[in-house]
Amino acid sequence: MKRGGLRAELAAAGLLALLVLWSVGAGAVTFGFDQRLSSLTFKVTAPFVTAVGLVREYSGTVEVEDARRFRNPRLDLTVNLKSLFTKHAERDAKMMEVLEVEKFPTASLHIERIEGIPDAPAPGQPAEVTLRGTLSLHGASKPIDIRASATYDGATLIGRGSAQFLLSSFNIERPRVFLVSLRDEVEVFFTIRAVPR
Repeated sequence: MKRGGLRAELAAAGLLALLVLWSVGAGAVTFGFDQRLSSLTFKVTAPFVTAVGLVREYSGTVEVEDARRFRNPRLDLTVNLKSLFTKHAERDAKMMEVLEVEKFPTASLHIERIEGIPDAPAPGQPAEVTLRGTLSLHGASKPIDIRASATYDGATLIGRGSAQFLLSSFNIERPRVFLVSLRDEVEVFFTIRAVPR
């Protein structure tokens, strides 16, 4: 390809990216989670036992007043607890029983504030942020802080991080595995990709 033609294609690509960024960033924007490109997993432990599981069904949104500056972002996530899966039928059945999924079929996370967002976020540059909000599970709601890395390239919002909570904080009985109780702490790991709706 000739150098002039390559320059023209690069210029066109740059202009297209700028137009996407401008159109997405103008006014309030709602991003929807793309579950095909996202992952939500969890880990529970007991002495000599570690179980890692997958959340197979969830949905969420991120709302911002201005996508260019990410002013006043809010995040909502809803998890179908019946979709939790650890590849062990007996353990999964016990998990459903302990979580009382027939009575409490979902868990939700509502983030009211995200701290650490730069005043002028650079496209594609990760920012270390703290998400502050409320986790609702098993009929109880508790405040939660989550550390994450967030990136926005003008078209896709990507968040990666982890969170911890205690089963006892939500009045959840710790199940026993081979006469040993699971530890109280649950770890959750996430990679979320969200695109404008």
